[in-house]
Amino acid sequence: MSSVEKRVLKERVEEISWASVIVMVIIYTIVESLTSDLAVVSPIKPRYMWGIQGGGSLLPFGAVFLPLIAYAVLKILKYEPSPTYLAYLFTIGLMSSHALSYHSFIAPWNVLFAAYRAVDEINLLDLWWIPPKDVCVKIVAGGVGVDWIAWTPSVIYWTAHCIVIYFLLSSIVLIFRRLWIDVERLPFPIVFAGYSTIDALTTKDKGKIRSFLIGMIVALALELPIIFAGLFPWLPDIYGWRTYTCTCGGVACLPLGSITESVVGLTMVNKNPLTYALFYLAPLSVLFNIWFWYLTLVILVQIAYYFGYYTGILTGTSGGCRVMGGSVNLANSPPFRWDLLTGIGGVLGFIILFLFNNRSYIVETIKAALGRPSELSKYEKSEPLSYRAAYIMFIVFLVLAIAVLMVAGVNIGSAIAIVIPLGIVNYFIAVLTLGYTGYSQGWTLTFQRSGWALRFVYPEIPQPPTTDYVLSAFFAYRLATNSETWNSGMEGPAYALSMASYAKIDNKKMYLLSTVSYIIALPIAMIVPIALSSIYGLTRLGFTRCPIEQGPCFNWGIPMLPETPELTSYILTGALITAIISILRARFVWFPFEPIGFIIATTASGMYLGIWAAALGAWIIKTIVLKIGGSPLYEKTVPVIGGYLAGYIVSSVIATLLGVIRFFIPF
Repeated sequence: MSSVEKRVLKERVEEISWASVIVMVIIYTIVESLTSDLAVVSPIKPRYMWGIQGGGSLLPFGAVFLPLIAYAVLKILKYEPSPTYLAYLFTIGLMSSHALSYHSFIAPWNVLFAAYRAVDEINLLDLWWIPPKDVCVKIVAGGVGVDWIAWTPSVIYWTAHCIVIYFLLSSIVLIFRRLWIDVERLPFPIVFAGYSTIDALTTKDKGKIRSFLIGMIVALALELPIIFAGLFPWLPDIYGWRTYTCTCGGVACLPLGSITESVVGLTMVNKNPLTYALFYLAPLSVLFNIWFWYLTLVILVQIAYYFGYYTGILTGTSGGCRVMGGSVNLANSPPFRWDLLTGIGGVLGFIILFLFNNRSYIVETIKAALGRPSELSKYEKSEPLSYRAAYIMFIVFLVLAIAVLMVAGVNIGSAIAIVIPLGIVNYFIAVLTLGYTGYSQGWTLTFQRSGWALRFVYPEIPQPPTTDYVLSAFFAYRLATNSETWNSGMEGPAYALSMASYAKIDNKKMYLLSTVSYIIALPIAMIVPIALSSIYGLTRLGFTRCPIEQGPCFNWGIPMLPETPELTSYILTGALITAIISILRARFVWFPFEPIGFIIATTASGMYLGIWAAALGAWIIKTIVLKIGGSPLYEKTVPVIGGYLAGYIVSSVIATLLGVIRFFIPF
């Protein structure tokens, strides 16, 4: 093929038409929904699922898969895909996967509530947006036709719910986009690795290609044995993933032994290679603070143990149970109650100081929104929306978000608590931790952190339980604070706009592409599991549940929280500690400590996922690389991370396809 012909072909795949966007989103979301719901066996779901994958990084599978598969197909057809075109596909796959975060790690929300309704003996869920009980009971076993009339209100409600939350949270991203991406230059390691993959696929630099292939080979060598060992019991478990391992996040639960029986804080070690790879792209200062503050935590809780706290914690408990299980644990037991101290207080303190330290930027955005002279006026044309439109969007959809919960059956007090101090605060800190490290602090794991704001609405659980209470508890934990569905509004647009910066693409086009892709994918991600549940049944798909009032969301959250005065004291103390760290970090350049690492290291999710180990490992490797060759050597190693990400996605494809085969042909 001549160079002229190749140039013409390259131009033809430089841009992307809206018709092709619609077709790709529909086809890909159908395929992704089918595979996510049918590949129900461990270790496939959720760590290798086609959607938002399990583990602290919450990797959007489609963001990397679509560019990879498109590149392969176009190369076969003799096309030369451009980086711009592959970046568009990154965004399409990103938002299609985020539509499937709606599927959660347990079941799609509309189907999950049908499962709850099927065993609802006290009619807590006799609601307009949940199918009638007789319809729900029939799909437990499956083998029935789809009653689309009965399911229509559910699809309408959840579509409206997700879209409202998306616009509310994405408006915050639009307001802070310039600060986060252009000024502070948050790396967003997942996006950075994704762009490194795109760069390696389209470059002529043999060094980058070689490094990329090395990373890909390493990923396949590490991930495939883990997958095969999980699916085929007769194969050797060469990496030890069958024992003492939480396959969801790739975390080793340290077993009881001489060390763990004497050191209270030794609980979990992260062994997920992807986490180490992404952390390699994080700032050294944040990595240092994660492992340093975890070491500090271990010392402090050991001292507290010798002073009589944590009684019985070393007897028969280890791993995640020591972090947040049982009546005595690190996350929620005195004297520190780490998940209250830093998971709530620390996060609130950090956000307050973040807003205070960046008050001049916020003031300038408000001036621009009001049409007054502003330093940001000259940059506003490059923003996805004007600041005025972004602020109007925030106000309008804030009201609508509260309304959409009230329409579902939640009282106004709970709705406000769920949306503002829980949802907005949680995903604000989540997008920042993802921006710095590739780890989401929005994945809370503990019900206490999700219930604290509701404590001021419900000092005690109503007995018998009410519809309002069980819905409030569910929305607070599963959606507002556990990186399921609501995270799409912050993380999706933030990733898309970060990719726009890396790939030098117009911000308006990228935000529009992410929004359209998400809205098209949403109803498809809801309809497919309805059909599957009717055909195969909730039981076979693993979607059956106990009555909603017996679930952990409703019995572990508020009851385990301390009384309001004590709860408030922990929150204020944590906020003060984080504020002091933030102030000193901003005031003195030499001050080595910063709040992001402190929060990640000392909350239950960080402890449970053993994040300290990945931070320490990445910190050591990155420090050595920078000491030996400086930034030039570091930049040469970045394609290895892109290659590892690509290899991980290929492994996920193999794992999920095997999982689907196993669904139909058990082996």
